[in-house]
Amino acid sequence: MISGGKTAMGLVLTAPLAACAAPAAQSTGAPVAVSRDLSVAAQSFVGDAGVASYYVSTCFGRGVTWKSGTSTETSKQFFDQLEAQGHTPEAINAAVAGINRADVETATARHLSQRGVSPDNVPAICAAARDEIAEGTGAGRLMKAG
Repeated sequence: MISGGKTAMGLVLTAPLAACAAPAAQSTGAPVAVSRDLSVAAQSFVGDAGVASYYVSTCFGRGVTWKSGTSTETSKQFFDQLEAQGHTPEAINAAVAGINRADVETATARHLSQRGVSPDNVPAICAAARDEIAEGTGAGRLMKAG
């Protein structure tokens, strides 16, 4: 696990994700059906955003930022894409709510470890972020270098 709670920064994205959805219709209290595709898309995005959030928070002021400006705008764009594909705000929120935060944090730490990222070497972390941007990885597509 990466020390200092850095991986938890990506988990903050689940709140902006929920906040960016269009207002939900009056709830009937019935469970909302979530398709497997939507569930996978939400899990993938939150995982990529968790990695990107770690990089951006660590490398802020060192030339690595959110491509869309903020994590909230990044989340909003994700919601907009899903809604354009025909998913309802209720289904999107249900998919995000179903994500196991501990699994995301574990996956984020594993991803960073596999890339050789050491939490005590900020220049190497920022170099890894730039590599992900150049490679166009899931996390890299959410960031920009400049």
